[in-house]
Amino acid sequence: MPWARPGSDFTLLFEQAAISLIKEMPVLAVSRQLEIADKRLWRIVHYYVGRMLSEVAATGLDETASRRGQRHVTVLLDMQRPQEPVICAVPGHGKPPSRPSAPSRRRPGQRGRSRL
Repeated sequence: MPWARPGSDFTLLFEQAAISLIKEMPVLAVSRQLEIADKRLWRIVHYYVGRMLSEVAATGLDETASRRGQRHVTVLLDMQRPQEPVICAVPGHGKPPSRPSAPSRRRPGQRGRSRL
């Protein structure tokens, strides 16, 4: 169908409307409102987020606070995009949202957390 992306059961207009709602509400609430399974909405989200991230060449990560010692936010930026460079913003600080998880170095029978 020319009005749908390959492999999708939805029209491009429906996907656009769903993404617009997902930007403002949780996916589960949108799935109830649109009367479709949340798993199908997550597939739409993963497709468009993956497509957008594949176009990113250089990223930057910044942690900032609105007031001294309070309300921290971690921001992921596209360094090549002069207009609207923010990819995502996550409340909190300390661990960046894009940090890969480290493999465990625990031996069988060892208790507690292992340090790398």
